[in-house]
Amino acid sequence: MKRLALAAAASLLLAKPAGATVELKYNNWSPPRSLEGQMIPKVAADLEKATNGNVKIRVFGGGQLLSGPATLAGLRDGAIDMGFIIPTLNPGELRHVSMIPELLPFATNGLAAAAAADQTIMLDCPECRQDFDAQNSIWLGSIGASPWHLMCRDPLTSLADMKNRKSRVTGGMAARMLEALGGIGVQMTPPEIAQALTGRQIDCTVGPLDWMLGLRLTETVKTLVDHNLGIYAGIGVFVFNKASLAKIPAADREILRREIPKHIADMSLAYQTRIAEVKDASRKANITLWSPSQDFRDALAKFKAGEIQAIAADMTKRNVQNPERLIRLHLANIEKWHKLMEGIGTDREKYVAALWNEIFSKVTF
Repeated sequence: MKRLALAAAASLLLAKPAGATVELKYNNWSPPRSLEGQMIPKVAADLEKATNGNVKIRVFGGGQLLSGPATLAGLRDGAIDMGFIIPTLNPGELRHVSMIPELLPFATNGLAAAAAADQTIMLDCPECRQDFDAQNSIWLGSIGASPWHLMCRDPLTSLADMKNRKSRVTGGMAARMLEALGGIGVQMTPPEIAQALTGRQIDCTVGPLDWMLGLRLTETVKTLVDHNLGIYAGIGVFVFNKASLAKIPAADREILRREIPKHIADMSLAYQTRIAEVKDASRKANITLWSPSQDFRDALAKFKAGEIQAIAADMTKRNVQNPERLIRLHLANIEKWHKLMEGIGTDREKYVAALWNEIFSKVTF
C-alpha cells in the first residue's frame, strides 16, 4: 500500500511538475467597453483552463502597460509576452504586414477577412513573418471586425457636407479615402476618438461599426453613414514574444494551436452579432442612419479604383520589393475566403473547421 501511495504521488508530480506553470503578461490597450476589452480576458481564462492551468495569461487592459503604438516594441523587448497588435500603428516595422489592413475596401465579410489575413501572414508571405521575426514576435491569429463606417457628430445630407471635415484615420488608405470624400484625415488611436469628437478636434471618424458602442460614440455621433466601407483585417489578438512562446511546453503549444481557431471564430462572430445591436442603439439615440447619395458612392468607387496602385507606392517608399506581388497574393486569399464563406455563413463549427484545415493544421508553434 505504501508503494502504491508513493507511485500515485510520483505520477501526480510527473503530470504537473512543480514550477511548470508559465505566466504571461498580455497588453490590451483597447478601451474596457470595446469587444476586445470584454472578450480577451475570457480568452485568457479559457486558454488557462484548456491547458489545465499550465498557461496563465494575465491581461492588463485599457493600456495600463503600453499604448497601441508601443505594444510591438514591448513585445520585441520582452516587457510583455502577448499583445494586441494593429499593423497600421507600426507601418515602419511591419512594412509588409501593414499592406493587409490597407486593402480594407476589398474585403466585405469579417470572418473571411480574418482568415485571409492569417493565411497570408502564417502561410503565404515569408516577408510578413520576417517583419515579426525582427520584432522577436510571432503572429498566431487575428479576428474579423464589423465593417468600417463613417460616423460624424454633425448632419450629412450630401458629399458636399464632407468638405474640409476632419476625420480620425489610421494608415494611408483611410487618409486617402477621406481625401476622396473631400475631408481631412487626422491620425489618432481609438482610445482618443471619443474625447476628440467631444472637443471638436475632429468632426468624424472611420472605423468598425462596433465603436458606436465600444467607444460610446452614440453619445456624440449624430450621423452614421449606413454603408459598408470594407473590413479592417489583421487585428492581431494572438501575437506572442517568441521567447515567451518557447517557454510553453510543446504539449501546451499544441493545445493553443487547437484552441486559437475557436476564439478567432467566437470573437469574429461576436462582432457580426453587434452590427444589428449598434444600428438599433443608434436609432434609439436618435442618430440618423444616412444612406449615402450617389455622388458619395461614386467618390468611394473612384477612390477604390486607384487603391492598389496607391498601396503599392506606399510599400515601395517603405523599401518593400515587388509590392504588387504581395498585394495580388492577399487579394487572392480574400477572394478564396469570400467564396468559402458562401458555404459557411455564420456556422461556428464549420468556420473553425475551415480555419484548422486551411491554416492551423499546416503550421507549428
